[in-house]
Amino acid sequence: MTPVAIRQFWRTIDSLDWSGLPRQDDDQLVPILLDACKRQPDLDQLEPSALNSYITNRLPLIREIASSF
Repeated sequence: MTPVAIRQFWRTIDSLDWSGLPRQDDDQLVPILLDACKRQPDLDQLEPSALNSYITNRLPLIREIASSF
């Protein structure tokens, strides 16, 4: 992923409504995050498998950030 895409990804994560998302298991949360990313201009052109891998590898960090909201 490019630096621009990485920044946009984390902006997208920051902007989500996390009220119910932390309760989702990983298999449910990854598609939700993928859908949110696909709506972003810098992320919609990324290879889905690359974005899926990026999200999956960072789920513990994503959950930690989400728990702080």
